[in-house]
This record gives sequence, C-alpha cells and structure tokens, in this order.
Amino acid sequence: MQSKSTSRLRLPIRTMSGRATIWPGVRRLAAILLEHRPEEAPRTSQKAAAISGGLYNAEPTNTNYRLTLAYAQSGMGESLLKLGRGKEALHLLTSARDTIQSLAETTPDDLSLVADLSRLHRTAGDVLLARGDETGAYNSYRQSLAATEGLIRRAPLSAHFQRSHADSLEALGRYYLRQSASKRELRSEARAWLQRSREIWRDWTRRNIGAPYANVRESQVAALISGLDRR
Repeated sequence: MQSKSTSRLRLPIRTMSGRATIWPGVRRLAAILLEHRPEEAPRTSQKAAAISGGLYNAEPTNTNYRLTLAYAQSGMGESLLKLGRGKEALHLLTSARDTIQSLAETTPDDLSLVADLSRLHRTAGDVLLARGDETGAYNSYRQSLAATEGLIRRAPLSAHFQRSHADSLEALGRYYLRQSASKRELRSEARAWLQRSREIWRDWTRRNIGAPYANVRESQVAALISGLDRR
C-alpha cells in the first residue's frame, strides 16, 4: 500500500511551470526514501525523472532543465544501486556525470557542480568495483579525489566540501582495503588513505562542527583501520 506522500504524485501536472515547481519536492522525497525506505525510492525517482525529462524535452537548451534531468538520473541510479541493480545504475550515473561535467566546464565558478561531480565519480566507482572493474573503479575514485582537492583549494573552510573530500579519501581507502585481501602489501596504502579521512572527522570534533555526525564517521573509519590491523 502506497503512502499518501507517494500517492499524491499521481496528480497530473500539465504546465511547464507546474512541473518545475513540484520537481524539488519530488526530488527531496526520493532522497528521503533512498535513506529510509530504499525499496520505494526507485518508483519516486522514476517520477522525478519523468518530470525532469518532460521539462528538458520541452526546452533542451535550458541549463536548469538539463541539470534537473541529471539530478533525476543520479537519484534513480543511486536507488537502483541500493537494490543491487548495478548495470542499470551505472548507465544512469554515467549519463548524469557527463551532463554535470559539461555544465561544470562551462560554469567553472559554480563549485556545487564540482561537488556533485565528485559524488557521481565516487558512486560510479562503487558500482564498477562491485561489478569487478577494478581499473575503472580506481580511475573513478581518483577523479572524485581530484575534484574535491580542487574544491578544498578554492574554499578550504567549507564544511560541505571538507565532507566531500573525506568521502573521497575514504573511498580510496576502501578500494585499497579490498585489494589488500589478496595483496597484503597494499594494507599500508589503505591505512594511509583512511587515516587522512579520519583526520578530517577528528578536526570537526575538535572544532565542534557537527560533532555527533563527525564522531560517527570517525568511528566508522577507525573500525576499518582496526580491521586492517587484525589481518
């Protein structure tokens, strides 16, 4: 049985302005479902994609509509990834990444696009690694890291960009952690990347920036490092 929040999305939206108005709410709902009820997220993400696709098809040169379509594809891809549908997820994530890459190149001062691009590289890396493409995963993780390094250089005090950077460092740490199962010499590489991520969360705690969240993230990374020591 569908919840009232999802059933309301069946109402027809006949105008472009109406679709543009409802789009942010649908996207937020899809993000909430992805976190708490992932089995329902693809349905809502699909509705978001349908709305954004309609907007884009009506005005394909509209930059905002291109961006909403990319965000919808990203949300749908992440939803499918949660359900283990990696091949479908990768197709959508790649399409979203290419669009945002193009927009970021034409608007280099929009750092939020670079942050979005970093996340998409990282998520694509997760999909590729799960599918056994270790080289593709590594390249995606490195691209994610390069993007966040650029963000930190340009806005070193941004907590949002610091978090993105910590996520990219941890992703590389997890990559080497997985590789170290068969190549023990890579344990030091895994530890180094994970430790760099951990230091960011420690710094947040010292400066009382989102301390509860930082404590959780530091504990998670510390557990990964401890697992290396037990191997």
